This record gives sequence, C-alpha cells and structure tokens, in this order.
Amino acid sequence: MSTQIETYLDKLKDKHKINILYACESGSRAWGVPSPNSDYDIRIIYNHSPDWYLSVDEKSDNIILIEDNIDTQAWDLKKTLLLLSKSNIVLFEWLQSAKVYGGCPEFKEGLVQLSEKYFQPRKAIYHYLGLSNALIKKHFEKENLPLKKYFIVVRSILASIWVKENKSPAPTLFTDLLPVLEKNPKVLLAVHQLIRLKKETNDGKAVKRIAVLDEFIFESRKSCSIYAEALPKKSEEEIDMETIDLFFRKMLKDCVEARKD
Repeated sequence: MSTQIETYLDKLKDKHKINILYACESGSRAWGVPSPNSDYDIRIIYNHSPDWYLSVDEKSDNIILIEDNIDTQAWDLKKTLLLLSKSNIVLFEWLQSAKVYGGCPEFKEGLVQLSEKYFQPRKAIYHYLGLSNALIKKHFEKENLPLKKYFIVVRSILASIWVKENKSPAPTLFTDLLPVLEKNPKVLLAVHQLIRLKKETNDGKAVKRIAVLDEFIFESRKSCSIYAEALPKKSEEEIDMETIDLFFRKMLKDCVEARKD
C-alpha cells in the first residue's frame, strides 16, 4: 500500500502545485489498532512558492479529499504554524506518527523542536476531554455503542491522563499510552480486550460496554478536568510569534532552494 500512497502523493503535488513537507498516517492505523476495514487517513503539511503567499486575495489553506480508501487532510505551512502557536493537539499527534510516507526530514525535525515551545498541557487535556465528552453524550445512553467510538473515548481518557502525568504530548501509538494503567490491572485487562476487539471487528459494529472501563472513564474525566482547570491560561501576548515567523521564512527559502537542486 505504501507504493500506492506514494503515487497518490505525487499526483496530489502535481494537481495542486504544492511541495509536500510532511505526510503521515493518522487515525486507527497510526494508533496501531486498525480494524479489518479501516481506511488510510493521510495527513499532509505542504507549502507553495513564496509568491503564492504574496497575494491580496484570500486563498484556500487546506485540502480535503476522500478517494477510494484514502482519506486525505492537508494543511498549508502557514496554517500549520498558526495552529502550532495555539497548541493545536491534532498537529502534535501528526508529528508523532510512526508511519511517515514522505516529505523533508529536516522540516519535521525543525517543526518537532519548535513544537516543544508551544505545547500547552491545559489545552491538550481539554481537547481530549472535549472529544470524549461529545461521544459519551451521544452514545453512552445505550448499553451497546459503536466499537470505534468506544475506543476513541478510551484513548482520549488515556491521553488526558498521560498529559496530566507527563506534561508532554500524548503518544500517537496506543500501546505507548498503556503505562498510565500500570497501577490499575483490571482496567488494563479491559483495555487489552478492547484492543483485541478493535483489531478483529469491522468499524461500525456495536459492542457491549464494559463496567470496569466505564467507571474508570468517568472517574478519570473528573480528575483530569479538575487538574486542567487549575493550570494557568496562556494569553496571546505570551506566545512567541517571532520565532514562528522566522521558521516560516526559513522553510520557504530552503524549500525553494531544494527544488532548484
């Protein structure tokens, strides 16, 4: 499938006249727990030539495509860096994906180093809690719920606990989150059961909720929310945009020179 995705990325570059700086897998496959019918969630960061940014007109800064079993979401470099300044958690997850399809290694290395300065634990926890709360509100009124939604809730809670305990971005690979459960063997066993089901069951199938897991979810939501609320907020004035601007200009210059070589 990697060859097919590489061909797909080449066509995307030609069609949209972009330079792909980073392309990775997201979603279930990046988490290491794909279902038999999981599609490929490709996430891309790209840039245009410097002249493209020197325009009075507003231009699209993202690409969204669904083609066959490939779901694509791509962000322009400027959009990406603006979201980084706001500690966008989705971007942090992209950068930690173990499956990288292409791009510029120097760009990823530079962006990862830059991202360390802009990670905000408070925003990260609220991101994951917000995701879990929305799914709980929609699906937890019934005894059975879609397995994929259940799994996302569990992962969101584990990610919240990770951020709370480590003050760092939560790992993308699901098994890397499991150390937060080392003192809770009953919940860990239930999570392993859920992992097995996820790998064996097609997305969309409903499963019965697990009592010990539900109890853990609701208790952890409360403790993580209390912790996040006590963390200080970061004002816009505290965010260093100059460093981001310098990185933006450097990447545009380096990418243009790289294409000339």
